[in-house]
Amino acid sequence: MKFLLSILVIIGNLNVLLANNDNCRENDLNAIMVRLRQLRTEFNNLKIQHDDRIDQINATQAVLKEANDTQETELKKLRQEFHNTSSELEKLKQEFHNTSSELDKLRQEFYNTSSELEKLRQEFHNTSSELDKLIQEFHNTSSELDKLRQEFHNTSSELEKLRQEFHNTSSELDKLRQEFYNTSSELENLRQEFHNTSSELEKLRQNTSSEIAEIKGKSILPIVGFNARLSFSSSTTVNGGDKVVFDTVITNQGEGYNSSTGIFTAPETGLYFFSAQVCNNISGVYYAIYQDGTQLTRNTTYTSYLDYGRFGCSSVSTIAMVNKAEQVCVQTLYSAELYRDPYGMNAFSGFLFNK
Repeated sequence: MKFLLSILVIIGNLNVLLANNDNCRENDLNAIMVRLRQLRTEFNNLKIQHDDRIDQINATQAVLKEANDTQETELKKLRQEFHNTSSELEKLKQEFHNTSSELDKLRQEFYNTSSELEKLRQEFHNTSSELDKLIQEFHNTSSELDKLRQEFHNTSSELEKLRQEFHNTSSELDKLRQEFYNTSSELENLRQEFHNTSSELEKLRQNTSSEIAEIKGKSILPIVGFNARLSFSSSTTVNGGDKVVFDTVITNQGEGYNSSTGIFTAPETGLYFFSAQVCNNISGVYYAIYQDGTQLTRNTTYTSYLDYGRFGCSSVSTIAMVNKAEQVCVQTLYSAELYRDPYGMNAFSGFLFNK
């Protein structure tokens, strides 16, 4: 604020100098405009902290403008004071030359803080029209600037307090920057933890998918089952120890039963149910269900000569754990004649009911 009011005084002094020397006016105005651009940056930095003060100044300007007509005598005195302050203007010019080294430092700081200055430059362009209006208003209200200069002297202590508050605010801003950097580090750690957790979750998802697929594979029971019978001839002779070939296939899910050999070859490992029915006429039949040469169960059916013209049937069933590729069949223990008619049928069946 102090720098801004100094600029206003300089501009007021220029109005008098311009009346005396146009060439001097152009040169001094250029120098002051350079200084003004430098001070604008400081003004923008202080603008946020001094908005309330600017509102008070605007209110004061309104009051002073109303009292303008009644203070013409005081204005004349102030104009004389303005002439007396020409030496102060010279001092300010000398101060400008003395601050050239400081400007070089600020220029270096500008390059180091290019990103922040870019934002300030954008803000400067957004407010350039407003500043131009203020400059025009400063020229049009030189008398008001003289009054503001007096007010500036009266409020120098307040500006000093504001400057101290600014320094305190700068310290707090540095602390906030440090907290921001600390928070950024913590955020980076959280990102790394999230990435690690995501990787673990992905592995867990893949393992779970594999387990689910394995469970599904185990829980889906394949359809395996067969049912076969002897052809419709009246009788078939089978030697002892031979496999009974049930040559007519009714169903054969899983293609495990071979109607040429009478052997069922398990396509899947699991728990199977098997049953067989054998019919005879006159003589008896001894038969059994075998699994890879091991007898699982057996039965017999017998018809005596007294029952000539009649026949009998018997059946047998079992449950067995059969591994894949193991074979199951029906064999006769002794030579026998298998018989059938419309009321009796020789058959062999089985199916998988659990894995």
